Amino acid sequence: MEDPESNYDRASRPVAEYWVATLFGLLLICFAIVAPDQATAQSGAAKVADRDLAVDVVYTKSGFRLCGFILGADDEFVSVVVRRQWLGSNEPKFYKAHRERERASLLETANVLKQRISQWKDERKEIEIQEFIELNQPIIDSLTDAEASVELPFTIVKLPRKQVRKVRTKTDERRNLVGIGWSLGLDDVESQSAEGMQNAIEARNIDIGTYEVDLSEKVPWIMESDEAWELRKSIVEHALLDRLEFQGVNGMFIPRNGGGGTAGQMMNMLRPLMSARTSMLDQLGKELDLPEFRDRNRNRKRWRREPEQTRKKAQKETWLDPLIQSAEAAGKRSFSVAKLEQGDEVSVEAMLFCKGADGDWKMIKKVTAKQGTKDQNADEFDDLKRDPQVAAVLDMATQMGMSDPSTVEKALRQGVATNKALSEATSGLNQFINSFANRIDSPVVPKTGK
Repeated sequence: MEDPESNYDRASRPVAEYWVATLFGLLLICFAIVAPDQATAQSGAAKVADRDLAVDVVYTKSGFRLCGFILGADDEFVSVVVRRQWLGSNEPKFYKAHRERERASLLETANVLKQRISQWKDERKEIEIQEFIELNQPIIDSLTDAEASVELPFTIVKLPRKQVRKVRTKTDERRNLVGIGWSLGLDDVESQSAEGMQNAIEARNIDIGTYEVDLSEKVPWIMESDEAWELRKSIVEHALLDRLEFQGVNGMFIPRNGGGGTAGQMMNMLRPLMSARTSMLDQLGKELDLPEFRDRNRNRKRWRREPEQTRKKAQKETWLDPLIQSAEAAGKRSFSVAKLEQGDEVSVEAMLFCKGADGDWKMIKKVTAKQGTKDQNADEFDDLKRDPQVAAVLDMATQMGMSDPSTVEKALRQGVATNKALSEATSGLNQFINSFANRIDSPVVPKTGK
């Protein structure tokens, strides 16, 4: 006799199997409905096209790629900053070999830097330079610690150009996002799209436009070329020691600390209007000890006495040559120039020149400022009139019958515009110069031509 329970099991088994299969199918459908965003996000993050990434991408002929921030690319090498953890995870074999090469290179860099520092200390005995080096000793110690450098969060991969198949450099805006993302410690910088990176940064209430990226202490120090090191020393010395500064117009330059300034510029402007009375104006310039008016007659006599060959050689000299000669005579490796152009608009070019490793002088930085003479406010003239030398110029102009209000106002407008443009340009240049007065390893020395 059959067990009724066994009959029940056999009869009910197809129904039970049907419902189990149905329930499993419903679960799959529910999973597909509930989790599509997560699945899409996981696959989408891995499928962001290289062109949409925020990072620069370097493709090698060996088949792998580097994602990071390209520092430079020329005919010989491509240098790219890469997050060390990313490189170790994605290209472990390459990273192991790179780390050993990096350690050896850093040891060599340390020895060269120590030699450079020792030589600089012997070259410049001034207390300002000695103190600068002493204050930077902790930085120097860290730069010369190869073992610590290979543990920093970032590394610099320098690939020979012949090993590189393609380079994809992104826009400055995207590269800025990379720097900010790294600074904030985001883990997916190398795989994020530029849009996703921007959203991630803004989600942290970061102002992308004003955020200052500084990874200098997280990246191994790059060995500077001999040229860059010489220029760095020159800039630091200009920042810390007594400065040699010139100012001038129409090819005539004087030391900025030698007096003159606005009064001299105003008198130069008035001279063409004086015709026969120029000698009186020259006399006033000498009495005020304005550099623009010193030894003018003596210089003219010397010019007449010089032989023809000497005169032709002098005519070939550029306006820069005498300034270089002055710097060389003073034992300086740098000097600055404020070059003025006057008219309806006053333009001032403030420039820094430094002596390079090859002995040639290069312009390292130029800041330009402009001021329209017609844009100046008459209320500002009063401050200028209170300058004792300017007041003397105006008094002499009145005595010589040049008290015409329009002529005086034109001269004053010129003076105010000159002061403003000069202040703006020199302030900008000084800001650049002073940025080198703190650390021995930053900022980066600009690349220049001769």
